[in-house]
Amino acid sequence: MLNAPIENAVLDIEENPYYKKIRNELRQKAVKEAEMKPKETSVLQKVPNNQLLIPEDIFHSSAVQKEQKDTVIKEDSLRDSVQITAQELVDELNESKKASQEQDVKRQQLIDRMKYNGLEIMRNLAYKIDFSARKEEFKEMFKYNLQQSRSDNMFVSRFSQFKVGVVGQILTGIGIPIEELKKLKKQAFKEVFDENCLEMQENIYNIELVEIINGKKRRTKRSLKMFYELQMKLIKTMNNIGRVGYWSKSRLFEEKIKQCKRIRDEMSTEKAHLEYLLSYYGQD
Repeated sequence: MLNAPIENAVLDIEENPYYKKIRNELRQKAVKEAEMKPKETSVLQKVPNNQLLIPEDIFHSSAVQKEQKDTVIKEDSLRDSVQITAQELVDELNESKKASQEQDVKRQQLIDRMKYNGLEIMRNLAYKIDFSARKEEFKEMFKYNLQQSRSDNMFVSRFSQFKVGVVGQILTGIGIPIEELKKLKKQAFKEVFDENCLEMQENIYNIELVEIINGKKRRTKRSLKMFYELQMKLIKTMNNIGRVGYWSKSRLFEEKIKQCKRIRDEMSTEKAHLEYLLSYYGQD
């Protein structure tokens, strides 16, 4: 019962004109190929050794060979050139797994070797620091921290003292002699001394100028209070660098006289300038 519909479908396909056309073309192609093969062999077999081939036969045979070669090339190009078997895939996976296992073993060996060996840790993990190349930088750092260690702020002073010790040890380690460190210390304190003197001169100048211009009024008391606080800090800094008693009362009075003369000279110069301008405009 089931075979009847199948047979009917097969008969319908065979009677289809398109199917008939394809079948006839395939038969003709097979006949032509069968005819061409014997001709090629016959041309090669029947020609004697002492005779030459006719040019037409030579051209025909070369054309046939060329067509066959083209068909072979086309067939080869359609084939898949990559053939990987399951065994090759397994081998590649095993090789990659083996390589990763070897890396893990080497890493573990390195960890075991470095675990209790400080030299190995330094050799593999440490960062090389060349202190000799930064010698000048460390000298300036040493001087700056020395200056900050004499600050009136206790926290800044203590932390700077700690840094002075560290930087001093580094400088000693790279071959700086103790005499040179002492010279750096003297230079640092001399710079602080000169800076302190300049700041005290400017501070006293501002105090005297405010009192001369504004007098001792209520609105000037706040400014004078700020200047006097700065004066006390400068005196304390001078004591911290070893110049105890440098800003004595007599020294402060001398500085006041000096700054008052400076103010007088500046005012005299300004007065002469104004008189010149007045006489110039008066002529007009």
